[in-house]
Parts: sequence; C-alpha cells; structure tokens
Amino acid sequence: MMTRRGWWIAGCLLAAGALVIVQVWALREAALAWRQVAHGAGGDARVTANWWRATGVLLPFALAALGLWLLHASGRRWLRRVASAAFVALLALVSPALLIAWMRGPIRLDSVTLPTGEHLVLALEPIPTDSVYSLYRTRWGSPWWREAGHLDYSEDGRFIGDERLTLSPDRHWLLVQRAGL
Repeated sequence: MMTRRGWWIAGCLLAAGALVIVQVWALREAALAWRQVAHGAGGDARVTANWWRATGVLLPFALAALGLWLLHASGRRWLRRVASAAFVALLALVSPALLIAWMRGPIRLDSVTLPTGEHLVLALEPIPTDSVYSLYRTRWGSPWWREAGHLDYSEDGRFIGDERLTLSPDRHWLLVQRAGL
C-alpha cells in the first residue's frame, strides 16, 4: 500500500506529465489552425499568450521538482540517487525549455481594453530579420491570443521603439504609436 508521501509524489509527477501532454496537444491544434488559415480554409488563427508560454513551462517543471524533492526525502538510498539524478537533468532542461517557449510566439508590447472587456494586444512577432508587429485580441486571463490584424514592417529598422496602443476618447479609434509617430 502506498504511503501519503507516495501519493503526493505520484500526483506531482502525473500532474506534470499531464500538463506537458495538454500543452503539446494545444500547440498542435493551434498550429493546425494556422495552417488552415494560411491555405485559405478559413478559421481563427491563434497563438499562446506569452505569459502562458512561460507558465506552461515552469508549472510542469515545478511540479516535477516537487515530486523529485519528496522522492529524495524518502529513506531509501537508491531512490535518493534516482531523484538526485533526475533533478539535475530537470535543471539542465529548464533554461532551454524557457528559451524555446519564449521564442516560439509573439511578445506583448502593449495592450488596451475595449469597452466590451476584450483586450487588444500589440505584439512583436518572432522574426529574426525584421521587426514585424501584429495585433491580437483576447479576454483577460485567456491563454490564447486570436489574430486581429498585421501591421506593416518596421521599414528596415526605422519606426521601432516606444510601441504603444491608445484608444481615442470616444473609444471608436485605435491608435498605434511607434518611434514617436
């Protein structure tokens, strides 16, 4: 029969694995939606919010680390060794996983809230050769940003920096500021 500590260890490790599986499934579905939009089949292109990309990596790692810490605290020497080795491997994977997650999607620069409660997010796309801006719509706390439109390129380095979104006083116009313009 499993002890209480054993249930906690199993629960943490299973929850971490389940979160990784859910993340992979969600990202595959989003990639499929992007392919459909790119091929003219319609649909709603969406990307994961940058806060979710970081949380989606850190939360499974934290749960796995907790499970391994509990396993290490057990009385058996071989379990402590296995937990220590797994923990070192886990630490080696955290930084690359966070870097990949951060680089796999747009980075939020600014956002405004519409009267409907919906948020518009100005984001910088992960394109290494130029600064490409997009506009996304989302609800508060949603892990998804849905594409609302593309803005033009940065003109080879011109018109970048100090990016902001502003709603007009009557809330009918959205203004985008870049490089003081």
